Amino acid sequence: MMPTKLLEIIWGGSMTHHKQSNYVGSPSFSIPDGYLKVALNLLNMGVGCLKQRNFIEHICKSQENRRTKTLENTITIELVGEMQKEQEDYNIRADVFSCNLVHPITNIKYSQIDIRFTWDNYSPMAYLAVEAKLLFGKGDSLAGKYVEEGVMDFVNGKYSSGHSHGIMVGYILLKPIDNAITSVKKALDDRRTKTNEIIPIAKVQGCFGYSLMHKSTHTQKVTGGKIVAYHMFVDFAS
Repeated sequence: MMPTKLLEIIWGGSMTHHKQSNYVGSPSFSIPDGYLKVALNLLNMGVGCLKQRNFIEHICKSQENRRTKTLENTITIELVGEMQKEQEDYNIRADVFSCNLVHPITNIKYSQIDIRFTWDNYSPMAYLAVEAKLLFGKGDSLAGKYVEEGVMDFVNGKYSSGHSHGIMVGYILLKPIDNAITSVKKALDDRRTKTNEIIPIAKVQGCFGYSLMHKSTHTQKVTGGKIVAYHMFVDFAS
């Protein structure tokens, strides 16, 4: 568990909750920096717990002869379970959100969220979405799917419509790690027009000492607003 002093540093000195009324927009929602940092830190902690348990090696071996594999969903469920053990100290909650949300403009049902972070003043707009995808360092990297079925969901506003931030998590299951990340960079570059890229993907320095954190910036197609996508690449191959 994280000491209170360090939590206060992460939150910028104040542990008080943001007032929901400050973020009511049409249709904009600014994710407070404190919640974003805590969510990324919880993800990092959860990943560390899975690696300590050698969970990925176990689940990959158990499914290697299956015709239909559920690696991505199984890893996500276990990751959320690890975060839920620690989340009460952060006043933020993580869950596997299996329901469809309704688009705030069109009223059309849209994508399910792999991981949803909420906090005490939760409302339908007040959440932070995480999309998880598998990646490989050789063979079919799945980087195209990472962009087409991950990043594009943020750009198209299937979730996080009007939000300032979203999080992509890439579960890298096969080395070389750098190859998997390079493949994502190339896939994003090849689809630059489609993704409405404003700032290309680049490494984030000093993010909780997590060396594989990247981010990119895009314009959402429905709202015309800017959304920053954090890309947390996870080395599950080492």
